[in-house]
Amino acid sequence: MLAITDERPDYEKRLRDLWPSDFFIYDDEVYRRIEDNICAQIRSNEEGISCVHQRSGDLAIIDGDAWVMPCRCELHVTE
Repeated sequence: MLAITDERPDYEKRLRDLWPSDFFIYDDEVYRRIEDNICAQIRSNEEGISCVHQRSGDLAIIDGDAWVMPCRCELHVTE
């Protein structure tokens, strides 16, 4: 079981303004940014920024200009 708790601030940010490893909510799903700012700037804006969907673990490429809701998450993995 993977339990996720989060604290949501009252503001949105552009994905490109988050730090690598930051958690955020996009389309009502929790993601984690995995690509650093240097790599994101090297890549074309059309390609987006690499992120991991926390529920499935799938890689997602999201537009750096997308509005996201930053959040703090605590992940607890139990077996």
